[in-house]
Amino acid sequence: MDLKDRMQKCRTQMNLTQDDVAEKLHVSRQTVSNWETGKTIPDSDSLAAISDLYNISIDDLMKPSDDAESTGKNNHAEILMGLGMLLVIVGIFMNDSFTIVAIIAGILIAMFSSEITKFFNNK
Repeated sequence: MDLKDRMQKCRTQMNLTQDDVAEKLHVSRQTVSNWETGKTIPDSDSLAAISDLYNISIDDLMKPSDDAESTGKNNHAEILMGLGMLLVIVGIFMNDSFTIVAIIAGILIAMFSSEITKFFNNK
């Protein structure tokens, strides 16, 4: 969620219209609309006023979305799980002493893919 989405979410949670916000911030309704559609961004004075109106810190209002980061971490875990399963499948069709090692390694990687991802993301 980015600034424009947070602004719209805060406004709707407070049951305010764009006209209501415009009146409280002493700007036009079109200005509020432009902020919420991402056509323009509020200046520093307006951000302070928006922060006060919505009772949210400027940091929280401006912080980048965590959705993208968490999606990336989940993708890494899914990729590791897929690689683990692939290792198991390859191990099943091998005919040498490496077969059991490949199967066990594949099972362990698949089982602990999310923990492995967390470990490397914390480093």
